[in-house]
Amino acid sequence: MENFQVQVNMSVQVYTLLAGMSNAHLVEFPEGMILVDAGSPGSYGAILRKMRSLGRSDLLYIFITHAHFDHYGNAKILRQKTGAKVAI
Repeated sequence: MENFQVQVNMSVQVYTLLAGMSNAHLVEFPEGMILVDAGSPGSYGAILRKMRSLGRSDLLYIFITHAHFDHYGNAKILRQKTGAKVAI
């Protein structure tokens, strides 16, 4: 049997943000950003501020873990402001 080796160089940074009544997790990859849960309605500013502080405007995807308002509340406005695709 032949040995098989794979090397992956991946630079990932995760930022956990308070977004209303829950947390939102902004994940930074060199190719773009993803958001896991979008927080409570009206708290999207914290997410956009963090992106600006990182010099990023490339939110690619918003992943919603489940259908509670404090997890999907900002998904629509963040999609409108960033063009990110939403996945549930």
